[in-house]
Amino acid sequence: MSNNLSASSSSSTHSFVARVDLTTIASLAGAAYQQFISIDTPCTVTPVPKVGAFNVVWFLDFADGAQWVFRTPIVEWSPLLEQRMRSDIIAMKLIQKNTTIPIPRIYDYSAIPENAIGRPYMLMERVKGTQLCKLWFNPAWFSQARRNTVFESLVSYMSQLKALSFPSIGSLDYDAQLDEHVVIPLLPSYDDLENADTTIRGPYSTVHTYLLGEITRQFASAPTTDHKVSLALLRLFAGSLPDETLDGPPFVLSMPDFNYQNVFVDDEGNVTGIIDWDGMIIGPRQGGYARYPSWITRDWDPLVYGYPGNENESTAEGQGSDEEAERPTTPASQLVTPIRPREELQEDSPATLEAFREEYLAAFTRADPISAHYTRHSHVYEALEIAISSPFCRGHIIDKLSRYVFGQEAETGGTLSSWSLEQGVISGDWLRQLE
Repeated sequence: MSNNLSASSSSSTHSFVARVDLTTIASLAGAAYQQFISIDTPCTVTPVPKVGAFNVVWFLDFADGAQWVFRTPIVEWSPLLEQRMRSDIIAMKLIQKNTTIPIPRIYDYSAIPENAIGRPYMLMERVKGTQLCKLWFNPAWFSQARRNTVFESLVSYMSQLKALSFPSIGSLDYDAQLDEHVVIPLLPSYDDLENADTTIRGPYSTVHTYLLGEITRQFASAPTTDHKVSLALLRLFAGSLPDETLDGPPFVLSMPDFNYQNVFVDDEGNVTGIIDWDGMIIGPRQGGYARYPSWITRDWDPLVYGYPGNENESTAEGQGSDEEAERPTTPASQLVTPIRPREELQEDSPATLEAFREEYLAAFTRADPISAHYTRHSHVYEALEIAISSPFCRGHIIDKLSRYVFGQEAETGGTLSSWSLEQGVISGDWLRQLE
């Protein structure tokens, strides 16, 4: 759960938090606890909550040692978000029923604000262990043995999602009359709704129609020619890079944010909990259970990757669009400043990340050789999805994909740089046919 809030949203959030009645939270939790445990057990609500970009979480401690969380959204609620929340809960309960993946158990929820607290909420089990993001760069903890345990444990859990397959790409719902789960159109995410995008898309029967449909949606709302040109380039990559053998079903449930702040482990690296399943979709296998964890693919999203010498690292915070950002041209080999230890940088080198991916791939190969084929190039698919959905990251990922496809450095102004490719698209006739 992100902690990045703007000054205005932070102020309104603090006002909202101050109005919440903690005794009401305790009462709701006590009633739910008694329903499940059949014992009237008092609980204490931690007064200071954890505030994220979209939710606020209070931690609850029961007298018998049980620990729950109370989570409520801080975004303006709507019927679409209600449907989004119900879809996520349906998916989480399906995962809990059919797998051993340690996601938090949901004890009670309200998807509408007409309740005692006056807000939608979820009462969930609190996961055990420590967030992996607090350990990954800790030299006292981080070792090859623990890293291998993390990867083996993650693979053993994520591969279980293979058993839950669907015929198309979309969001999950449950049809009570048919007594079965069904695929419905993709519901907007919190990010979509924050950007006033309420578009309902799909369901899609193939990966390519899904990616091209997302590009078309972005193209329709692209504010500038530069953005339209970069999206036109992504059409080329989206049409050719995804594995043709994985174009059709089966499709699988996909964790939206497979990152280390959402993974909890014990002292030895065994996964004890995986949280933050908001915005779940049914999607491609290489973008679902078989993909690499996001923290070992950071080098494929160059704008957010802060390793020294990263040729696509932004030179100034807040520089315009990705198409306009300047890119350093000094090769890493010419840098004279010593590179600080990984625990200070909070980043791993490209070579190290590639080695981590090989380790994760090896773990997947031991568990499921067939699915490991999907894993091998899943970071390329992930980069495509990020580029399509994020205009800010798009130009830098296009540079990365150009190097991947053509095997040449996409230096600023060079033949294969995103800037040069975009100028070629502008001068050609193809873009005019797309508009």
